[in-house]
Amino acid sequence: MSEQGGASVGFTTDDGFKSGWYLKGMQYLGNLSDGSGLLVSSFGDRIKENDKVGLLLQLSDVDLKIYIFHNERPLGLAFHVSSPYPKPLYPVVSFSSNGKVKISRAQQTPTSLERSPEEFTGVEGNWRIIDYPSHPECIDCKFAISKESP
Repeated sequence: MSEQGGASVGFTTDDGFKSGWYLKGMQYLGNLSDGSGLLVSSFGDRIKENDKVGLLLQLSDVDLKIYIFHNERPLGLAFHVSSPYPKPLYPVVSFSSNGKVKISRAQQTPTSLERSPEEFTGVEGNWRIIDYPSHPECIDCKFAISKESP
């Protein structure tokens, strides 16, 4: 996979399996997509060269669930579809540039399916403005920055 390229992994059906942007399915590429549009932004990091992405598909009579793992880190429940859901489903990998992939089946189910909390040691991370001090050019405003808990 080139530096400019990207990849997505997921599941699709016979009807959803198409070339390029016509591919429809439940896909993870950092964001979550159904192939028609963005479902969840920044669900995880973008997939880069040498990354390892795991998908756990749980099927029951009631629903379908897909859990995602990126570089051994559980990202949690990505897709939850009530029955009747599309069948049969096939794993799919899509590249936006030249690339190759190795697909293997896990020998055991991961012990944790829940999203692991991110650990921040520096200023990088998700921040939320909760208050800020008055300024002569601002009317009735307060401003302060604090680190947001995941």
